[in-house]
Amino acid sequence: MTESNPSLMIYKDLQVRYSSTLKCPCSNTVIRYDMFMSLFPTLHQVCSSDFVHDDFLSVLNGMGSSDNMNDWTNRALSHFQLLMDLCRLANETIKDAVDRFIMRSIVISNVLNENDFNTQINVTLDQFYQSTIVHFRFAIDMQRLFVQIDQPYTGKSPTGIGNDVTDLIVNRNMAYSVNNQPSQVILFFQSIKRFFYILRAILYYTSE
Repeated sequence: MTESNPSLMIYKDLQVRYSSTLKCPCSNTVIRYDMFMSLFPTLHQVCSSDFVHDDFLSVLNGMGSSDNMNDWTNRALSHFQLLMDLCRLANETIKDAVDRFIMRSIVISNVLNENDFNTQINVTLDQFYQSTIVHFRFAIDMQRLFVQIDQPYTGKSPTGIGNDVTDLIVNRNMAYSVNNQPSQVILFFQSIKRFFYILRAILYYTSE
């Protein structure tokens, strides 16, 4: 029995009646994902809030006072600038990853039943999600590392010139494996100069 160009309804009926013997060769064995799939990622709500807009940063920039180093508004601008940069980085990273993914193709020789198709697509999507997280996690950890070193020390105002603050994070060692290639990042924190707030750090990146 041969059915030429069956409709979806006819195919489903034949699938039920002849599930073990039905064969439906595909005329097009390579189909791009963007032909039948759309992805619309949603970022954290803070990334769509007023806190990461240029207008808000302009307001903070006008509020700062150089006379009082303990005033939070003197530090708020850099904090929210970092937040905006993180949101922008997340958005660009995810958008680029989605654009690359939907340009890929699924290769099939015979029509899959609905359950097998859904299973294959879900596995592919899960691999895509995990690989995107792995590639982005490195950037996130580096941002967190710099925030740990710089941001929390917001206590007393400077009392002198040339004195070192040495009671902060000493070092942080992070190891990663990307594509089975070991990589390591080591950041050695030395000191912050009072008054000038100079951060001296040595960043080493080695990839074997």
